[in-house]
Amino acid sequence: MESTSHFQTLPVELIYCMLDLLDAKDILFSFGHVCRRFYTIAHNYNSLSIKFTYDSPIADIRRLCRVIKPENIVVLSLKNSLYRSKNNIIQLFLRCTFICQMTRLRSLSIGDVEEYDLQTIMHVLITTSTLTSLSLKMNKIKILTNDSIVLLSAMVAIPSLRKLTLVVDRKIIDQILWPNPYTIQELRIRTCTDENLFNILHQLPNLRIFAMNEFNIQSINQIVQRTSYYQLTSFSFNYISISIDKIEFLLSFFPSLIYLKLTTKAIQSYDFGKRFSQWEQEHFIGEKLPLLQKFDFDISFMCDSNQNLESILTPFCTSFWLEEKHWFVTAIYRHDNWGSILTLQSSIFSTEIFPNKLSSNAISYSATTRRSDNALKRSNDWNLRINLSWISMVNIKCLL
Repeated sequence: MESTSHFQTLPVELIYCMLDLLDAKDILFSFGHVCRRFYTIAHNYNSLSIKFTYDSPIADIRRLCRVIKPENIVVLSLKNSLYRSKNNIIQLFLRCTFICQMTRLRSLSIGDVEEYDLQTIMHVLITTSTLTSLSLKMNKIKILTNDSIVLLSAMVAIPSLRKLTLVVDRKIIDQILWPNPYTIQELRIRTCTDENLFNILHQLPNLRIFAMNEFNIQSINQIVQRTSYYQLTSFSFNYISISIDKIEFLLSFFPSLIYLKLTTKAIQSYDFGKRFSQWEQEHFIGEKLPLLQKFDFDISFMCDSNQNLESILTPFCTSFWLEEKHWFVTAIYRHDNWGSILTLQSSIFSTEIFPNKLSSNAISYSATTRRSDNALKRSNDWNLRINLSWISMVNIKCLL
């Protein structure tokens, strides 16, 4: 008499909940080979998630495509390499399966696709798709043909679409015809101009979340005052390259913001950092962004080697920051091969743990705002991280 484990007798609905945490390969080739019952469950499971990149073995792609039912795929992620010498994973997948049969596809992510393959995908999905999320990242293609632009405009107009990510060249963003009726609620793009931005916000009145990496706003003094965009509740500006005054001007159009994120990719000038630390954020937020609940920022800039961190943190130690908003700030000073760098970071809660964003080859110092026993305080932490090879190299240079 064969013994049966309690796991094998679990209700299929409970097993489906567990399978939601696995990818298609594990479900079909591991879980499905445990027993006959699990084999049946695995091949009838209709919420499969598939992810292939340029590093995925070709044999795995072909093997999975032979056994999978396209109608059971709900999440599909395909990413090519930037280098043409690598395998075209997207093209291989399209040859091994029938995308027209993916009638339950909800989320699609495509990276560095060739234009011909992109057209193949869009031709099918614009007529049969029930997509709610679409992500398109193209680093190789700077411009699309008119046919592709028409198809892409049709893709973003899919009635069920709610989340859209477009990491594409600004010229492509300029050519897209934004949908009517308006269904997109979350939009993330790589770059746009001020005219792009205002046009998108005007065309998408249901947009709630907007994020961008780069922003070109050269004619700030020539922009005619526009209507505020009350629909936007979340705004992320990831690679700041404009002045604080222009940032302030931009944010003044979004009075309903609940979440705001500002970060820098490159190290900014000392003047930028000084202006940010002296920015009258408390007054601006209170007047222009009264509904703001969370403010995340990560700003790095050059500084003097004798920079006083406590003076930098003084504007962030008011009752507005620590008691009313519960926003805590960490200032990190580090010195490395690039010189003296200061980073201002927000945090959800006060911490006395030394931050992770530190140079591994120098002495670093941090100061963090915190609240203790209803008193507003700053905590100072000295920490030493030593890279012996770096120190040896510096000593050799000094001796020479």
